[in-house]
Amino acid sequence: MCINTDGGYRCTCRIGYVLQLDNTTCLDIDECALSMRFEGGNFCPQEDMECLNTEGSFKCMMPCEKGFKRNIQGQCEDVNECVTGDHNCGEFLLCLNVEGGFRCQCPRGFRKSMPDRICIDVDECTEVGVRVCQQRCQNTMGAYKCSCNQGFYLAYDQVNCERNVSELIKPTKGQVLTTRPSTTRKQMISTVGGSDGLSKETVIPKTTSKSILVTDKPSTSVPLTTIRSIVSTSSEQQCAKWYQKFCDWKCVASNGHNECFCPAGYRRLYNGRCHDRNECLTHNDCSTSQKCFNTKGSYKCVDYSCPQDYKQIFKGGCEKTCTISPQFGFCRRFYVFYYTLSLTKNTKTGKVLLRLKANENVVRDMSKAHFYIYNNSNYKLRSFTDRAELLTNRYFRFSGENNVIVVSDIFDSKDRMVCRTKFHIYVDVSQYEF
Repeated sequence: MCINTDGGYRCTCRIGYVLQLDNTTCLDIDECALSMRFEGGNFCPQEDMECLNTEGSFKCMMPCEKGFKRNIQGQCEDVNECVTGDHNCGEFLLCLNVEGGFRCQCPRGFRKSMPDRICIDVDECTEVGVRVCQQRCQNTMGAYKCSCNQGFYLAYDQVNCERNVSELIKPTKGQVLTTRPSTTRKQMISTVGGSDGLSKETVIPKTTSKSILVTDKPSTSVPLTTIRSIVSTSSEQQCAKWYQKFCDWKCVASNGHNECFCPAGYRRLYNGRCHDRNECLTHNDCSTSQKCFNTKGSYKCVDYSCPQDYKQIFKGGCEKTCTISPQFGFCRRFYVFYYTLSLTKNTKTGKVLLRLKANENVVRDMSKAHFYIYNNSNYKLRSFTDRAELLTNRYFRFSGENNVIVVSDIFDSKDRMVCRTKFHIYVDVSQYEF
């Protein structure tokens, strides 16, 4: 306050403030610190009460409970013993802060053994009720490693396996494929490789079963993957019923030759089965922000671009820059991941399609990841601690797009959401069952 005097003025302060050496500014008096200089050391009427300094005054309040301390707003807040170092967790135990205290726990991949309070490795490969790998699982110290059987390779998610078409077993010259027994045919004639490189026809005597002899030297007019049988009745124009079972899609008879065909976008294997062609290897015309999604019999370009304020951490993975929010007082992380999934028509209910894993590395004191489906009742989830399996919830009788979004939320010990991950899964259902 300014007080006028004869020929000048002087400054004074209100109660609870003290005038500084410049004789113009006032500074709050910390009554609580000042009280420690006097006998008793407390201005409060009760010895067990705490003195809280306020602007121009002070308050007497009951002390905070154990594990809490009073902040500058006068409220009791939890003490993070894991940060302050006021815990007794051993060298190999992780300190987990909880409300009013702390808890010692083993790192992920280990469990605590009592009463020794030591951490032992968890064998994820033999855990009851948890299947971490689709085919093969190898336990390692604190983790595990997935691998695949012969003819498969490990998919992008490092959990599932996909068939390696290039390693399909091919028949050798002279290999005989036998069908169910029959006595209706008198004889069959099969294509075998001649010494001149052309196909020759050989009469096979009557047998109790029907056989197809495969050759590695087809005629110039027949593709390598064509399966043919030449029957004795050359005028027959309709495929035999027993032969139709070799064909995934269509069987055509011409001049007694039974031949399997596949629809566009598929290639015919040696056994008459139709296998999808990966057009993304030869016809990828998608932009840099898109991914070529190989579907059954075709392909499409799907959006893999990161949302606004997100940065790409890898192709199909985005992370939002983490800053401490004034509203929440802590760093809340957001992730977006993209997946593609191609299904056949009439995929059965309860089929495991994909295994999704939460990004638990963003917070050390996570309790459990909560998974839920955002927008599609055709799917359901089977959730575990840090992962979930996506399953079909009904038969997929109709072809076309059937996209789904799965959300994973991670909460800390104070029930605050510290991480949210969105899995955008592009699903395409084929019009065929192969």
